[in-house]
Parts: sequence; structure tokens; C-alpha cells
Amino acid sequence: MEVLKLVDSRPGITVREIAEALRMQPNNVSTLVSHLTKDGFLDRRADPTDGRVIQLHPTAKMRAASTELADRLDAGVSDALATLSEQSRARIAAALPDLRALAEVLGAQNPI
Repeated sequence: MEVLKLVDSRPGITVREIAEALRMQPNNVSTLVSHLTKDGFLDRRADPTDGRVIQLHPTAKMRAASTELADRLDAGVSDALATLSEQSRARIAAALPDLRALAEVLGAQNPI
């Protein structure tokens, strides 16, 4: 999932760049990318300025799967929130700005 998120947010990223961002070995990322390409989630393209470098791009299949997953997660969260009391929902809503700020700090420390 993290590889797909990176490619979606940074089309044209390379295997080496993914490995660095995720602190993984390039050969492990390369294996993951091979599987994701074979399964139709990623597209490999030669860098227009250096044909030796391969850039990775999301495919329509990957974008559709990402949208479906986001919709399912949204529905699941909505369903779960509906089971909580109004007071609990209000406390969660009040905490959201602080949670967003925390996520931003964490994202800045560990950009993906």
C-alpha cells in the first residue's frame, strides 16, 4: 500500500526513490513493483530525459481500486460513528483539529 501511495502522490518516482522514502532495500522494492506492474496497478515508463531510468506511474486500475478502498473506509467510519452517542461524536469532532496537526507533524518527520 505504501508503494502505491507514493506512486500515486509522486507519478514518475523511481524504485530507488521509493526505497529511500520507505527505508527499504531497492531489490525488495523492485520485487514489489514487478508484482504490482504484473497485476496492472503500476505502469513503467522510460524517463524522457534519460532512457536508462524507469519511472513509475499509477494506472487506471490502481486509481479505481484506491477510490473504492477510500469509499469503503469512509462508509465503515460513518457506520461506526453512527453507533456512538452524540456526546462521543462531539468529542471526536472536537479532537479532529489536534489530530490533523499531529498527522502533519508526523508526516513532516517521515514524509512518504
